[in-house]
Amino acid sequence: MHKFEKKKINLVKTLKFKNYLNFLLQSSKWKNNEIEKYQNKKFIEIIKHVYNNTFFYNKLIKENGFSLNDFKSIKDLKKLPFLNKNQVRKNNNLIKSNKNFKNLKTYYMTTGGTTGNPLKVWMDDDFKTFSLACTYFYMNNLNFDIKNSRSVRIHGNTINQKKISRKIFWEYDKNNKFKLLISSYHINSKTINKYIEIIYKHNPEYLHCYPSVIFLMANLISTLNIKIKCTRNRLWNWCKFMVS
Repeated sequence: MHKFEKKKINLVKTLKFKNYLNFLLQSSKWKNNEIEKYQNKKFIEIIKHVYNNTFFYNKLIKENGFSLNDFKSIKDLKKLPFLNKNQVRKNNNLIKSNKNFKNLKTYYMTTGGTTGNPLKVWMDDDFKTFSLACTYFYMNNLNFDIKNSRSVRIHGNTINQKKISRKIFWEYDKNNKFKLLISSYHINSKTINKYIEIIYKHNPEYLHCYPSVIFLMANLISTLNIKIKCTRNRLWNWCKFMVS
């Protein structure tokens, strides 16, 4: 058995997680034709699902003059128009599946929030488990250990308002002392130095964030001509690369 499977599956005990992780390990060895075949299969499944179970996509497909028979492969995705955040917000309830899922737990994640108005995206246990498996998989490929590598996560985390009022935009993960959670909602020219200072102090091996977040930080660092000095220089070299 792959040693990564042994090490990580013990940390996340669900059978579903194990199955997803095994799938990622196996599919990473696929040839291009196998990948394309799988992508087309999943695309057709998704199109059928949204057509039959959501009012929004059913209407969208019909209004653009198409039926399910017009979607044969992932290449047909270009037949549908791009959606923007405002459309998703406006049609949130219509985009949700109207299928009756009993005892289905749902959660939401947000976009980075760099525009000041993060978008909520709903998910269920199945997606959450798959997303977690993906994270373990790609972090292992980068030779990082999620539990033991020092890291900074800059996402849409909501920090206690009392801390925010004291200009503290971060907190440590309650389940992992090596992970510093930083809110992306308050990054601007007045706060960027505080963000850099806490990242210096934590001295992470890697940053985990949306590209838009690291670009915003890198752009501020470049624009304000902030001098970066860090023992892990490669982190800040990435920042410089983003604005070069």
